[in-house]
Amino acid sequence: MGAPCPAADSSGRAITSRAARDEAIQSIPFEKLSHDKRARINAIVNNSSLFRRLPLEVVDCDPDLFLFLIRNPEVVVDIWRIMGITNMTLDRTGADSYRASDGQGTTGAFEYAYRSGDLHVLYSEGTYEGSMYPAKLRGECVLVLKTAYVKQPNGHVHIVNRLDAFVHVDNLGIELIAKTLQPLLGKTADHNFAETSMFVGTLSHTAEANPAGVSRLAQKLVHVEAPIRQQFAELSGRVPDNVAGQAAQNEPAPTRAAPANSASARMRRSDTADIRER
Repeated sequence: MGAPCPAADSSGRAITSRAARDEAIQSIPFEKLSHDKRARINAIVNNSSLFRRLPLEVVDCDPDLFLFLIRNPEVVVDIWRIMGITNMTLDRTGADSYRASDGQGTTGAFEYAYRSGDLHVLYSEGTYEGSMYPAKLRGECVLVLKTAYVKQPNGHVHIVNRLDAFVHVDNLGIELIAKTLQPLLGKTADHNFAETSMFVGTLSHTAEANPAGVSRLAQKLVHVEAPIRQQFAELSGRVPDNVAGQAAQNEPAPTRAAPANSASARMRRSDTADIRER
């Protein structure tokens, strides 16, 4: 807790400046990457057709659950499948790699190149065939997610996320990208980042208020490997105690004249809508 919050435009807008791009590149720990990953990421960021620093997102979420969901995104996708809000598929192909399809013409694969508590670097490649462009498009992408944790007096943790995206699209002129694809892809990325952040926060609040319900939900994730389902259930079950413990640490020390009431250490839970189970 207490890491500096990622810098962002105070207006809440996305940033595409050269300074932000250079800062994003400098945040990638190239010295900690394997030779192959370092070469691949270097090639993408140095030849990117588009760069975008998405608007900062702040999510109220249990830190352990947040990191688990970032590192096991198939859990979120399978919950969306159960809720009937996506046709996306996401299949794990290795310890840090996935194959994905959004059901709308985009297919590809991605891999975590680096993971830590406050930094995740991913790279991906994929193709698009659909109505947006008459020919098949092939592209590569590097995502850099920088995270800071801000502890609140009530035991909750506000998680501040900054996402930088480098995109290289094959066989397209820069003018076409700038005039046609950048506004569309940018707005779509901003929206998806905001919606996903909101969902992660809602899921954490639901686990806090109804851990048994989230545990039952975990057992329905048939497209998620059993050990990951079990870990999700266990982490969700610990969220209420984690929040209450953090809140208790923030309680003022009792005085002799006014002993602390044991009930005062209990957090007041916000009303949250349960994740709909089907």
